[in-house]
Amino acid sequence: MTDARSGGLAFVTATMLMIITMVFHPTGQDLVDPEGFSAAARIATLAHTLALLSLPLWALGGLVLTRALGSRVLPVAAFVVYGFGLIAAMIAGAASGLIGPAVAEAMLDSAENAGSWQVAFHYNGLVNRAFASIFVVASAGAIVLWSANGIQGRTLPRGMGILGVVAGIVVIAAFVTGHVGLDVHGFGLIMLVEEIWFVGVAVWMIRR
Repeated sequence: MTDARSGGLAFVTATMLMIITMVFHPTGQDLVDPEGFSAAARIATLAHTLALLSLPLWALGGLVLTRALGSRVLPVAAFVVYGFGLIAAMIAGAASGLIGPAVAEAMLDSAENAGSWQVAFHYNGLVNRAFASIFVVASAGAIVLWSANGIQGRTLPRGMGILGVVAGIVVIAAFVTGHVGLDVHGFGLIMLVEEIWFVGVAVWMIRR
């Protein structure tokens, strides 16, 4: 199996894992519901574990894509930016899927210190949103940089380059202006837009 094919399959597998995560992703409200907490906590942990497992695959695909585009400034810069984004995604995923359920359980079990645990739960949510925001901007920015290489006519198909630049800029603009948020639906929409581009690039890599 060639490196390009391996990278393309890594993108496809990571996309599938992320889709599963978004489909089953519970809300913060589910975690603070005493009756549905147990099920919501298990689902949150499982869903975010899948998301965390996808991160090395995203990194592998990004590395192979960068190598396929050559040692030029834009692809290398894209991979560096994307790497920072994946680190932020790892922290956000751990906060949401591993720390969040544990704090919610302590909050529900400790009547005397429920207020303190509620503050901790809220703070954990802020950490999750902060690093998820970094990931959204970084991943979209990386797509723009990789795609700009295609517009210049260097290896990546020009159509894919134009699509990536437009998609990346739209995602950043919609997020920064507040038109798309980081709730389950908003983040899912952002991931859908980005994953369409990644799957297209994966197909190109597999066919090379």
